[in-house]
Amino acid sequence: MSDSQPPKPPKPPKRLARSPSTHPDTPFACEPSLARAQSHQGAELSSVSRQPAAVWGDRPKSMSQSSMVDIDVTVVGEQFEGRYHTKRLLGDGGMGEVKLIRDERIGRDIAMKVVRDKYIHATDILERFRREARVQGQLEHPAIVPVYDLGVTPEGAAYFTMKRIRGLTLEEITVRLRKGDPELKATYSDRRILTTLLRVAQALAYAHQHGVVHRDIKPENIIVGNYGEVYIIDWGLAKIFGAEEPSRPSDQLRVDDTTIQGQTEAGAVLGTPGYLAPEQAYADGDVDHRADIYALGVIIFETLTLTPLHKRGKAEDVLASTVKGVDARPSVRAPHRNFAPELDRLCVAATALNRDHRYHDMLDVAETIERYLDGGRDTEARRQMAERHVEAARQAARDARSNPQDVEMLRARALRELNAAVSLDSTNDAALRAMGLLLSDVPEKLPPEAAAELESERAGQRAEFAKALSLAFLTGIVLFGVNVYVGVGDTVSFLFSIVLFLGIGLLLWRIGAHGRATKRHMFSLVALTAAIGGSTTTGFGALFIVPSIICALTLLFIVAMRMDRKMWMMSLGIGILGVLVPAFLQDWGYIRASYTFHEGGVMCIQPWGMPFDASTTIPLLMGVAVLTIGVPAAIIGIAVERFNAAEEKLFAHAWYMRQLMPTEVQRGQTERPPATD
Repeated sequence: MSDSQPPKPPKPPKRLARSPSTHPDTPFACEPSLARAQSHQGAELSSVSRQPAAVWGDRPKSMSQSSMVDIDVTVVGEQFEGRYHTKRLLGDGGMGEVKLIRDERIGRDIAMKVVRDKYIHATDILERFRREARVQGQLEHPAIVPVYDLGVTPEGAAYFTMKRIRGLTLEEITVRLRKGDPELKATYSDRRILTTLLRVAQALAYAHQHGVVHRDIKPENIIVGNYGEVYIIDWGLAKIFGAEEPSRPSDQLRVDDTTIQGQTEAGAVLGTPGYLAPEQAYADGDVDHRADIYALGVIIFETLTLTPLHKRGKAEDVLASTVKGVDARPSVRAPHRNFAPELDRLCVAATALNRDHRYHDMLDVAETIERYLDGGRDTEARRQMAERHVEAARQAARDARSNPQDVEMLRARALRELNAAVSLDSTNDAALRAMGLLLSDVPEKLPPEAAAELESERAGQRAEFAKALSLAFLTGIVLFGVNVYVGVGDTVSFLFSIVLFLGIGLLLWRIGAHGRATKRHMFSLVALTAAIGGSTTTGFGALFIVPSIICALTLLFIVAMRMDRKMWMMSLGIGILGVLVPAFLQDWGYIRASYTFHEGGVMCIQPWGMPFDASTTIPLLMGVAVLTIGVPAAIIGIAVERFNAAEEKLFAHAWYMRQLMPTEVQRGQTERPPATD
């Protein structure tokens, strides 16, 4: 063959060949051209099929040649008006609109697609419109909407009627799933989505065997009914092998191609950017059934990941992405979904740049989906991948021994590798044992990232407790009103106590507002608490009531502020000093004594800060007792409840993690050596 001669199309396998003599009535005596697509930019993927693509079944049925001629389909106006009554508009598109019609002759609601008035004299539009009706009407398949009638309205507009279908388009389902619609998430699992696409693949395989390529497969053209029924609509761009290709649509139908959001391009390129195959992007007319395979592969990817394979935007950008190619592995686009390798291979093979590297035909796609749904997994490949992850975890452990400064980073890497191994092969004992050891051997010191996360959680708890305590202290100032009513003996001490209460209340409010308690804040709280003890000495002495108040407040702040060992020990020391310092100062005579002793073992309290009155002192002491017991007990009780809940959650987490391990690993983690005397 000379260089100037075009290459011969690949010969179809014998099982799919058709004999012209066997089907003399068909227009497809010659095989359609299945020439290889041009080589595009980007890395090409390995071939899925060893045989050249073909679309014909053992005994194909095809569009009859007579069905493609222009026959008179006009219905008498009286018959039309007497039979069809418009109820409402269902939708519209570029060249026509779909209405809900009542068929009075049959007594049922149907759908009617009518050419727009401005196109009733456009020969190319009418040609494609009638072609769509005949193609759709002659493809008798449950997933292809049946056509009932084809004609012309009294106004001269071409129409065809078809079954009225109810449901959601796959586009609507995907958009609502992307938005997190709880109803759709509960209804449309990955399995149901794949089952739907399996039926689409089977319907397209039927169309391909009858010599028809849809050429505009996209989520908007797939409708899913409430009872699981699936329909493929809009066959206006369908290609019929062996029949003359209609002329291109009128320029009047050319869409604005500045941006692409899923609309059909009716200009130089036939199809919808983002779903059309690379060979369609060249608009050379050399398109076969593998263009539908590409489009379905894109849809499978997008319904699984809920993201477009080709980023939406300007038309030229979408087409450039199509020609260049992108990574079509769902596991890469949505790693958190943990997609199986089979789905990666399905999407990659269906969307290969070179159509010769795609699936042999749509039945292969359907069989791949069906095998996945039936649980047919490539077990050996998954085990090999799991072993590679285990080896990577072992290498991370070896690196940790030689690089102690990076131990936490390497430990996290090992856990990720082991998790991936277990995800691929849940029976891999090596991965389970190693994971059990890593999870049980918890490091004494938290990694910096974990420590920061824990501190952030504690800050929120501090803020919550601080807000409650600030209200308690600020409202506690009411007690000083009782002091004023009884009488103030030492004005300086009285005002100092008020300032201390306000200081603690405002400091707690600040901590609650910002959710951050520094060591300086904690030290200030403890110091102010001790100072309150000193100021209260003027009323009850250093050794009566004051120790209870300081003890309650110190314990309260230790728990509420989640103090570390250093801080709570310092708080304990300051609290003790808050009692002992005033007591020694009184005993040494530096400040007025609060206690006197008399004959007969009588001890008297000298309230030089405030006078005692029988009618007010007892209620005051009762109020102080209630606050001293109630507020700390309530706050500490809430804290203990949270500690218990956290402990139970942690224990449950550890227990459930142990259930993932082999029995011997569980036994090693739970059994302890017997106690010895």
